[in-house]
Amino acid sequence: MAYSEIEQSTLDLDIFFTDNKKLIHLASGGGILPDNLIETDAYNDDILKLIPSLNTEFEIEINPNLSEILNLIENGLENYLAGFIEIAKKGFYTYDRSNIGQFNDTTFHLVAKPKTDLNLNEFIEENEIFKTLKVARKHIPQTFDKFDLNLFI
Repeated sequence: MAYSEIEQSTLDLDIFFTDNKKLIHLASGGGILPDNLIETDAYNDDILKLIPSLNTEFEIEINPNLSEILNLIENGLENYLAGFIEIAKKGFYTYDRSNIGQFNDTTFHLVAKPKTDLNLNEFIEENEIFKTLKVARKHIPQTFDKFDLNLFI
């Protein structure tokens, strides 16, 4: 069963998918998702629960523009980053909605990413659940610039 419009508008959903190059985590920020990502509800919670036990540990890079993008002060930024850092350290590129509160706006930004890429094929072979991930039609940007998710999904 897909995420309903009510769930999309009231929850900050953790969405997992790939672009055949990297593992991707997307925080929905209470906004609309592209149609093929609303079908990820079958595995997202299972992946989120699995992340702490993954045997990968990466050095990460954090978006240096987050304070300006989110208009957060230092303490707010630390709290905001905690979950994204945990996921990025496991090898995921982790993204968030840039304009919170604007349901139809599909602008996102990269929050954190591993400094080195994991071997995606090997990782998926070792972790069965990741074989079910939806695949984006284009590679999701790896830069810290904002982008429209709909152009890639």
